Amino acid sequence: MVHTFSLYAPTAPAVAVCCSAWMEAPRSMTRGEDGTWTLEAELPNGQHTYTFRMQSRSWFEPGKEVDIPDPLSRHVTDDQRQTILSLPPSGFAESYEWKHDAVPHPGHEHLAIYELYVQDFSGANGSATFAEVTKRLDYIADLGCTVVELMPIMQAGGWGYTPTFFHAVEPRFGNEKDICRLVDESHARGMMVFFDGVYNHASTDCPLAHIDHDCYFHHAPTDPNQSWGPQFNYTLNIPGTTEFPARHFIKNKVAHWIHVFHFDGIRYDAVSQIDDRPFLSELVDWTRSIAGVKPFFSIAECLPIDKAMVGPSGQMDACWND
Repeated sequence: MVHTFSLYAPTAPAVAVCCSAWMEAPRSMTRGEDGTWTLEAELPNGQHTYTFRMQSRSWFEPGKEVDIPDPLSRHVTDDQRQTILSLPPSGFAESYEWKHDAVPHPGHEHLAIYELYVQDFSGANGSATFAEVTKRLDYIADLGCTVVELMPIMQAGGWGYTPTFFHAVEPRFGNEKDICRLVDESHARGMMVFFDGVYNHASTDCPLAHIDHDCYFHHAPTDPNQSWGPQFNYTLNIPGTTEFPARHFIKNKVAHWIHVFHFDGIRYDAVSQIDDRPFLSELVDWTRSIAGVKPFFSIAECLPIDKAMVGPSGQMDACWND
């Protein structure tokens, strides 16, 4: 089966793929005009692991040869050092059969949001999974709630607010199909589903930080008192190009979660620490455009509160009231 390996790394001088499917030396990738490296390879069916090999351009390991898991990984090994590739793809959301997309959703003026952390929403056997939340959707609906808002479900440490893999589902909660079923069954009950989007920062273990830290993140926190990891630098443009690497990555991530899981809104974490408001407006508009005809809702956590964010020229539909 032919598989295309792909990595957006516009500042990398060379990239190769190390894959368990072959024993010989890493295979070199080809750079495209926008800085995306690709390699087509014939692979046998089954499960494989791979990494990208390159010289790091990060200030803390300049020139060091590093093996980086795919920043767009949807499944990684337990040690988070390699990306898992299954051929043909299995267990992913694309094979889920949606049943309730056409059920009307409540209007924005009728929102009653139930925010939950999957880890604390456990069943009788103590398991805390998407499946257990799905079993209790009738309870949430009977409370009068019209929205289920999930705290971060990306693969990360702690409560999920330090993401490492922005495209991967936290495996202790379940798999991609489990999320699809949760969203679909919420829709069946007339409830929308929002997810918590962390776009201010990443974990220090995020692959981007080891490819070229200052290509994606500020060299140092813009506010040391409110720093939780490398802070995305949305203003950084590669000289002589139209490429903004951090913007490219986050827009790709947002599109993935909306298209694949059919979410209806985003709660934006730590908006006051995102120092590029024009891009924030662009990102919110982007979510509405890719969501299509269905309504899409944007909520900011902006502390201290900035009422202009929900004014006539504001970016958001709503803002947390502190």
